[in-house]
Amino acid sequence: MSSGVAGVCDGRGVADIDQDAVEAGWTFEDLAFHCHTREQMIDLCRNQARQTPIDKKQFPAKHQRIIRGSTALPLPSRVNHNLSFFQVVRERKTIRAYQEQPINAGLLSDFLWHSMHIREEISCDPGLSRAYAGLLKPVASAGALHSIELYLCINRCIGLQPGFYHFDSSDHSLGKLCDLIDPCLQMLELAAASTCRAPQAASVSPSQGQLPDVLVVMAARYGRNASLHQQTGLSYALILKDVGSIYQQLYLVATALGLAPCGLSFGSSELFQQASGHPGLLECSVGEFMIGNPPSNAWL
Repeated sequence: MSSGVAGVCDGRGVADIDQDAVEAGWTFEDLAFHCHTREQMIDLCRNQARQTPIDKKQFPAKHQRIIRGSTALPLPSRVNHNLSFFQVVRERKTIRAYQEQPINAGLLSDFLWHSMHIREEISCDPGLSRAYAGLLKPVASAGALHSIELYLCINRCIGLQPGFYHFDSSDHSLGKLCDLIDPCLQMLELAAASTCRAPQAASVSPSQGQLPDVLVVMAARYGRNASLHQQTGLSYALILKDVGSIYQQLYLVATALGLAPCGLSFGSSELFQQASGHPGLLECSVGEFMIGNPPSNAWL
């Protein structure tokens, strides 16, 4: 008990050392993953002097001050309102309904270019034993690794045949992997079904989700991250952070282009493996995103 590996159980069978975790709703899997990827395991260079530890209690996130009065800040200026970036940030929202007219290849090209195209190849940590090639894209990635590839399950798009494609972010091209085979159709149906469960306004009614024009599947090359972070145990945690960055980038670009964007909370790695033909542990799906042509009143 003094070492913290045993505790006294209450009437529900919950040990006192686990009370906080249980009350917060932690599952064993989530808590184990959180603890494993949040340890301080960064090695300092031997020649670098260790810095004096900072007493975090002296630097709270919000510093409370004793004030005598409060003055409201002015509203954002009209100049800022006219900037397209701030309009995009303000208008960004999830849209799960589509019109009969699908998107076209030109819009899809713009969507991919402004989201994930390779701007430059760089050398990271040159001169060190861990030196590696990195990439610069419109979206952020931990260590410039950019281990996540985009695959497109195209249901309907003017100028492109339905099928399952890989996006080449260097050549800005689509490589077709297969037609719209059964695993692809199942991924589209799963995407539509998952949107019906989400709390939302009147854009979609329960059990009536629409198939998206295009389903974007994010797949991570795990070995790319493991080559740098295997010892720290951060590989998968950093992949998930990259997924979050990509979600936001896709949302903003889709909004700027007038598309209907929707990030999904879950998908099927097995279906992706069947559609792509890739071994599931070498390249695994880690996120899904839907786009389509929104109804005329979607942005009102």
